Amino acid sequence: MKKSSKEKAKILVTAGDPNGIGPLVAIKAIKNKKVKQVCDVLLVGDKASLVKAGYKPSMASLIDVFIPQNIASQGLATKKHSPSKWGGLVSFKAVELGVKLANQGKVDGIVTAPISKQSWDKAKTGFVGHTEYLKKHCSKDGSIAMCFFAGNLKCGLVSEHYPISKLGKIITEKRILETFKNFHTQMKKFGIKKPKIAISALNPHAGDGGKLGKEEKKVIIPAIKKLKKLGYKVEGPYPPDIVWGKHITGEFDGVLAMYHDNALSALKLASIKPIVHLTAGLNIVRTSPTHGTAFDIAHKKTADENSMVDAILTAVKLSK
Repeated sequence: MKKSSKEKAKILVTAGDPNGIGPLVAIKAIKNKKVKQVCDVLLVGDKASLVKAGYKPSMASLIDVFIPQNIASQGLATKKHSPSKWGGLVSFKAVELGVKLANQGKVDGIVTAPISKQSWDKAKTGFVGHTEYLKKHCSKDGSIAMCFFAGNLKCGLVSEHYPISKLGKIITEKRILETFKNFHTQMKKFGIKKPKIAISALNPHAGDGGKLGKEEKKVIIPAIKKLKKLGYKVEGPYPPDIVWGKHITGEFDGVLAMYHDNALSALKLASIKPIVHLTAGLNIVRTSPTHGTAFDIAHKKTADENSMVDAILTAVKLSK
């Protein structure tokens, strides 16, 4: 569903785990003046938690994902502000409905508030989190890239949510090529006509000629050579402690990192503006804030909504 620049986009916002800060940051974000100017929001989540967070019908349309908390018969007992089967069911059903409506073209994009992977596991959803669900239901070939944008800082991930012990098998030449292309395409959508991308190494000192790991020589360097033959502006692999300095100083437009903390640790330290997470390679627009459920502060009503605001504004921009 494409909109002209003058039309308001219709953005669906899932409220995340009802025991976390998702409902609160969602409500705070849809009250933001910039958000109200550019889009109409459809909220999907647990109505009771959204009302507690300040929801009023005048703010946005709401689809209530009602899951009864019958503790005796369903075993959904939950300690407030912690992972729970109930929270997992609510947040999963919201994502499920959001993706369905987006695939049907009834909304221009979806923005997902944080879920708890522990809650999804307790609810036996069959998925680790958003990324894995989206890969199955919104990607034609299963090829996607987790991307993160914060002002001029941009990065993509070759692997998503995997333990470090499995990265040697997960990171393949094919996977690097696919995620690079998705990340490259996403950067062009943000107006960078010919992105120059640095690829991070996996091992310390980029493997040090194979002494500290073989992945660079066997997998990453061959992938870079193929990308260069295809005409992409790409260099690497650079050690993680070097690659971010090259990006921050403007030598490269973005970084393709091998794994989650290889990217997010540096990005969160270097970024000044709120970080927006988006999934490249989907047939729908999907963004999200980069913080988690923050169960420990969910009851304090102090959660910062700026990342959610930027996630919504980014979804609007991409929908056009």
